[in-house]
Amino acid sequence: EKSYKHADSITVSSSMLKSIYGGNVIYQVANEFAFRKKQKNDFRKKHKLEDKIIIAHAGTFFEHKGMDILIKAVQKINNNKIRLVLAGNSNIEKYKRIAGDETLFTGKIPMNEAAQLTDAADIYVIPTKDTPYARAEIPAKIFEPMMMGKPIIASRISDIPKIVDNGRCGKLVKPGSVKQLADTIQYLIDNPEERKKLGNNAKKRYDSNYSYNQMEKKISDIYKIIEENVG
Repeated sequence: EKSYKHADSITVSSSMLKSIYGGNVIYQVANEFAFRKKQKNDFRKKHKLEDKIIIAHAGTFFEHKGMDILIKAVQKINNNKIRLVLAGNSNIEKYKRIAGDETLFTGKIPMNEAAQLTDAADIYVIPTKDTPYARAEIPAKIFEPMMMGKPIIASRISDIPKIVDNGRCGKLVKPGSVKQLADTIQYLIDNPEERKKLGNNAKKRYDSNYSYNQMEKKISDIYKIIEENVG
């Protein structure tokens, strides 16, 4: 706390942190090399998912990430074409105990395979719970499906509504609501054109606002202001 008061400029990773410390919001940059790279994608074939509707999430399965909410939501949907694919290695056994045959746990996978999963996904879900920690963070994973033009369903928390342009790039749901999440997944399953529209909007918004080049420009502008003030 003493250090930041003497800083020439401050960057923070969310609007909530900005309200506490001030400064400029700079979001964590996604791994564009892995997620923009054109590569052969055999994820569906490898996991025997060629004819399935893939609902995906990749990352750490900490409690506030809401994997239990997502698992329960998918279980409410009566459609044997659905597969929920969860990639990560945190607390897997805990979630396996509540999951059924509709859920595939890949375990920890390398970045290039995470990119393949995202590319293969029909819907990408970020079911964050409403906790103090979640309000202060931005799930960096949100930028990866946006970059790849995938429709997103995410919790209405922290800066997520702003990032998805209040629903123009993805559907927003109440944190912790199994029913609302299930209903929204079902809606997107039933409306492929809406999925396509949301995905296209998400990619355009990512490229215009959250790409590596855009974040680099914001940081560069901050340095220019510091130099002018110091000079």
